[in-house]
Amino acid sequence: MKKTLHTLLLALLIIPTTGISLVSCSDDASESVLPQISRKEARAQLKKKGIKKKQYDDALFSAALKGDCDLVQLLIIAGADVNKRHVFSSEENSTSYTPLSIAISSGSSSPSAKRMVVEYLLAAPDIDPNVMVDVGDESKTVLEFAEMRGMMEIAELLRAAGAK
Repeated sequence: MKKTLHTLLLALLIIPTTGISLVSCSDDASESVLPQISRKEARAQLKKKGIKKKQYDDALFSAALKGDCDLVQLLIIAGADVNKRHVFSSEENSTSYTPLSIAISSGSSSPSAKRMVVEYLLAAPDIDPNVMVDVGDESKTVLEFAEMRGMMEIAELLRAAGAK
């Protein structure tokens, strides 16, 4: 499973994620959660970066994994599916993630970037804050997972968004 996940994560790193600047991924979350730009403008910026519409969902998954707050914002505005599941299968088992669950379970971003990515995803109008994440042989909600890992600030964001 680790080898399969590692291969997939390496493939996701190919999607370009630099040079997009909207609301900075800072520790100050007091600004508007998602910037007020049009879907058309967001799509134009993504096109300039070489990200096509059919790549939005995979790019959102990759950006959430890496903690790329700017790209997460842009993809949400452009219409990426925030609830899309990516399934990783191996001979031993199968695991599925959404951008929200991978953002929370990933250790590849700083705590502040992780918090901002979660906040942006939870601001998406059709987000499901009750997705499951696989932990060993069992599944937990993202809220349970955040609490289990001691991410109390993220757990509070999830509760505020309706997670149970």
